[in-house]
Amino acid sequence: MRLLPTKLSTLLLLAVSAALLMAATASMARPYHAVNCNGEPISAGVPHPNGGGLLFADAQVEDSVYVGSNSVICGGMLSGNVVVKGHSVVVYASVSGNVVVRDSLVHRAVVSGNARIVKSSVWDGATISGNARILDGASVDGAGPKVYGNAKVIGFDTDVLAYGEVYGSAVVRGGADILGKVDCGKWVGITVTTDQTGKCGKNGAAVLGSVSNPIDAGNTESE
Repeated sequence: MRLLPTKLSTLLLLAVSAALLMAATASMARPYHAVNCNGEPISAGVPHPNGGGLLFADAQVEDSVYVGSNSVICGGMLSGNVVVKGHSVVVYASVSGNVVVRDSLVHRAVVSGNARIVKSSVWDGATISGNARILDGASVDGAGPKVYGNAKVIGFDTDVLAYGEVYGSAVVRGGADILGKVDCGKWVGITVTTDQTGKCGKNGAAVLGSVSNPIDAGNTESE
């Protein structure tokens, strides 16, 4: 997991008190503690009519969106049938469709479709769409990472970084770092760099290969 100083300073301006987020931070990819939202005290939040979660002045949230009482929307736009519940914080993100965010942080990202983000964090520049699943402490963070299709990113210290893409039927877990592209197979504890691509060998087994010279075997991990 990469902890960037600029991100840590940003965390100090996030939305909820440490007590409110204690349960979520225990399992999230990055711990964060804060007492305000964009410099405003928590008491300045206005309860959303559908669920009672707190909205701040920069938040545009449709009435159809459910925001649970322990969640905070600290700016951004939420529309459609989005559900935000548990100890979640959404900060200047665009969230639409049938997305579910639970016990998670979504910070300046775009999330749409039927995506699920549970006990995880999605950061600046990330795009999550389709039936993607970000679960159990995973993190998506970088200049433009994408997770889409039926892909899953699972577990603490499992990251999609930089311009990494996880899509198709790929499953990434076990501390893997994806900076390249994977669209199938199970990737456990492997780093896929920007000049590599993840391919599937026999029976859908994950195989690491160069974009220009894919290999058929080796560096393969599976559950």
